[in-house]
Amino acid sequence: MLVLLPVFLSAGMLASVQANSLRSIADVERRLARMEYMAAMTGHTNCYIENGFDYVGNDISNVAGQPVGNCCNLCAGVSGCNAFSWTSQNGGTCWLKSKRGEITVNPNVKSAIVVFSNDNPVCTLKNDVDFAGNDIGNKPASKAEDCCDICHNTAGCRAYTWTNQNGGTCYLKSKNGGESSKAGARSAEAYPVNSNPPPTCTLEQDVDYIDNDIGNKPSANAGGCCDICRNTQGCVAFTWSTQSGGTCYLKRAKGSTVQKAGVVSSLVLANPPPVTTCTLENNVDYIGNDIGNKPSADAGGCCDICRGTQNCVAFSWSNQNGGTCYLKNAKTQTASKSGVISSTIAANPQQPTCTLENGIDYIDNDIGNKPSADAGGCCDICRGTQNCVAFSWSAGTCYLKRAKGSTVQKAGVVSSLVLANPPPVTTCTLENNVDYIGNDIGNKPSADAGGCCDICRGTQNCVAFSWSNQNGGTCYLKNAKTQTASKSGVISSTIAANPPAPTCTLENYVDYVGNDIGSALSKDPAQCCAICKSTSGCKAFSWSNYQDGTCWLKNNKTTTKASAGVKSGTI
Repeated sequence: MLVLLPVFLSAGMLASVQANSLRSIADVERRLARMEYMAAMTGHTNCYIENGFDYVGNDISNVAGQPVGNCCNLCAGVSGCNAFSWTSQNGGTCWLKSKRGEITVNPNVKSAIVVFSNDNPVCTLKNDVDFAGNDIGNKPASKAEDCCDICHNTAGCRAYTWTNQNGGTCYLKSKNGGESSKAGARSAEAYPVNSNPPPTCTLEQDVDYIDNDIGNKPSANAGGCCDICRNTQGCVAFTWSTQSGGTCYLKRAKGSTVQKAGVVSSLVLANPPPVTTCTLENNVDYIGNDIGNKPSADAGGCCDICRGTQNCVAFSWSNQNGGTCYLKNAKTQTASKSGVISSTIAANPQQPTCTLENGIDYIDNDIGNKPSADAGGCCDICRGTQNCVAFSWSAGTCYLKRAKGSTVQKAGVVSSLVLANPPPVTTCTLENNVDYIGNDIGNKPSADAGGCCDICRGTQNCVAFSWSNQNGGTCYLKNAKTQTASKSGVISSTIAANPPAPTCTLENYVDYVGNDIGSALSKDPAQCCAICKSTSGCKAFSWSNYQDGTCWLKNNKTTTKASAGVKSGTI
């Protein structure tokens, strides 16, 4: 039998609260929330009030003019209501919901799920378990049991991990981001959790996505992998299995698929990228020209598989062996065949030449980043990204760059220039064991002397440099070459005078409105001129300090408006 005893706070109780010298409304709210929590834990109420949280969406109705204590009974009396959020709107409104769904922090909202028994305890400590990530702060506590109250009295806290660090510390968290073993750590959920949260992505039963792994995290069920993937950088898909009590295998791409009993997979894309265009021909088989085959549970998956396979320009798919893509280097003869699906794709782009530099990081000049399990994958990613000519790769991410610029030595980082037809190398005749004396105008890091040539050319008034291995490699930039001296290990060179930069007359504090065709990062507004000149269709630009400097490229100058800090120009 469902027994609902919502929490009601009498004037006497409130007076008692005030008598305890609480000095702010926040103190009162925390005490009230604690009373609600204690009532929830007695087993006589079925609403666990979460003070300062909003359950987003899933509304089925609302009732105005209600105190929060009435929402529990109201929800229990409405078919399909399993949770609610309460706001002070219209004298107090109970927003009745079909499920809890997404949770956001809002100090003006109170929310609860309605449960029919007290079999989902909170603050039950798990020994030798660490909850990963999602930290919102930490507070001292001599024992783990004290963290429960601390978490309930901290806005945004839903879980915690305690360790004996610094005499005992509660690490407060917005959620349990996954569990791992850690001797001495003790962790707990501070509010009830759904044992089987509804999945937020479309699950494919008995389908395994092959390869493209970027990591794995524990989850008791496949539905939990949706949010785990969504909150993991570079993850766009996953495969879940029962291994180790349930594991999400996170992936940077869907790739090939196979049928596998007990495995569950899904794509997880907040804003899916445009699907590679493949016009599928149903019941059509492309005859011959096979270069191999790969598994895919559906024909649509063959499009990316073919695009990622050298010399593949077409495919035919059948349901043989659970689904197979027959990859082809040409489409010639075709035939009608029931159940077969075929398509052509654009010819694979030329494979770029990337000479990888291990342990080298290219500094600055970033225009974005994209995931890749290995540094070699960044080469094609950079080639396919507008204005990208170089990258640095680290820990599964390609940091894309509009120039190589300065370099430093950094363990674990791999970098490369990516140029289909590399421009002529800037001519620098290096003088070994020679130091140019004086005339310094600055210095920049470079792991080798050859890198100083482009650095000097890109620095105003620099016409020469001397390089030494100091601090991992440093270019000492100079505005003239005069006196020289022999010095072991030093390498020097002059370069041709810097070519004149493309000229654009900048309009200060003026924004060109509309007509945008793209954007590129640049700390220097003057560089927007060259970027615009090298961009097809660009006739004008506006520069702002967004993201430390951005050129907003435009196909025309029409309407203008005054805007502080903005600079604009035409070419």
